[in-house]
Amino acid sequence: MKKTINDFMLDKAWAISEAKYNEIRTFLDLRASGQITEESIKAIIGPSGNIADEKYEVIDRTAIIPVVGVLAKKANMITDFSGGTSMELIRKDFEAALEDPAVDSIIMKIESPGGTVDGSFETADLVFKSRGKKPIIAYIDGQMASAAALIGTAADFIIASSTSVIGSVGVYREHTDRSEALKQQGIKKTNISAGKYKTIYSSNNPLSEEGRAVMQAPVDTYYTMLVEAVAKQRNASVDMVLDKMAEGREFIGQEAVDVELIDQIGSFDDALEKSRSKKTTNQNNFNAQEESIMTPEDYLKSNPEGYKAIMAAGKAEGLTEGKAAGLAEGKAAGLAEGKAAAEDSDAVTAVKTETETSILALVGASFGDEAKASLEKMLAAKMTAEHVIAAKSFLGTGTTVTTVQTTEEQILKGIESSQGEALGDTKLQGEDTRDFRAKVDAYKLEKSCTEYDGIKAIRATDEAGYEKWMESEQKK
Repeated sequence: MKKTINDFMLDKAWAISEAKYNEIRTFLDLRASGQITEESIKAIIGPSGNIADEKYEVIDRTAIIPVVGVLAKKANMITDFSGGTSMELIRKDFEAALEDPAVDSIIMKIESPGGTVDGSFETADLVFKSRGKKPIIAYIDGQMASAAALIGTAADFIIASSTSVIGSVGVYREHTDRSEALKQQGIKKTNISAGKYKTIYSSNNPLSEEGRAVMQAPVDTYYTMLVEAVAKQRNASVDMVLDKMAEGREFIGQEAVDVELIDQIGSFDDALEKSRSKKTTNQNNFNAQEESIMTPEDYLKSNPEGYKAIMAAGKAEGLTEGKAAGLAEGKAAGLAEGKAAAEDSDAVTAVKTETETSILALVGASFGDEAKASLEKMLAAKMTAEHVIAAKSFLGTGTTVTTVQTTEEQILKGIESSQGEALGDTKLQGEDTRDFRAKVDAYKLEKSCTEYDGIKAIRATDEAGYEKWMESEQKK
């Protein structure tokens, strides 16, 4: 079934002033009842602000793009009957002006109460992303409300006449309950539908609480999007927009400057002059500087994406340099620790060599050169103390049992001493240090890593063992 104009109005979420919305509804209701003709409506409201076969005007190399009347996604019955503008055509003109070599700057001349949500975000996004290509000025000639405010705040700089009405940042949707009117006409309509929410806010019935909630949800979503977009475009926080600019409030002239929704009060000639100067930065976003030097803060405001890219590149370079410096420092520390460990190892080796020499001398003096040579072979073969019984093979036959036992004990101590344990009751390594050492060796074997990495890894899980091991190493 073909939709009526009223159906079109009710199906849409609107970012428009309530007064204008009600005005349109009144005219459309009059037309629907036959009390007013289409010609009368056009005569009262005026012509469309943007017609498909018209091209934007150019003044002193500045393209003037009208954003006039009710804004709709495409040219339709609303733009025809309300003197409105198609946002599709606004975008077409805007893109053409960006590419036009005869155009150095762009002025959006705004006189609009807003329009449909659909199409307004795409238009604002195009304007915002075009910053830096050519100077973009928004000039408000009477009104910039709701969807028009969304589009206008995307410009580099905003100038308004002193009596212009600005703001009305909000989203609007209407439900009409026709059930009583239909009842008076003797008409009863029944909705046949599938799906719980398909006709939950039908105009044929009073609006239920659940139906209201379903209608409210997308309105809230659009409002959040609208507030966030205005905040981004005016370089303000969302809280600031909510506290000072939004919630459907309207401001007249200087009031809008005071809340930072626009930049300046002035005339259309002022807007032209601003576009010629090519210093068209929004005072909240870019604030064009007379000085030739731009600070990092200025650049952040004028080109947030460029600033982020530079910061990312700097961070990557810093990480690379930092990693190299860290590796160099780590290598130096590792070399130092390795050198210290080597020195400790040399010291231990020296002690072991000295001990072996003493034991060999003792065995040689007690049992002769043959026994000394045999023991020397045992030590070279890294025999353990448990192999001491083998020493009996080189003990003299005339030695008494007591002498043999005593000599075995001496040889045992000699072998143990040569393998890293001191003579007597004191040991170079205790149970804890051997446990730590064993963990390090096992980790090195599993990970195929260096001594330094092994000690570092095990220390992370056994600090106490590391400290005892270090203490024992220092005593060697």
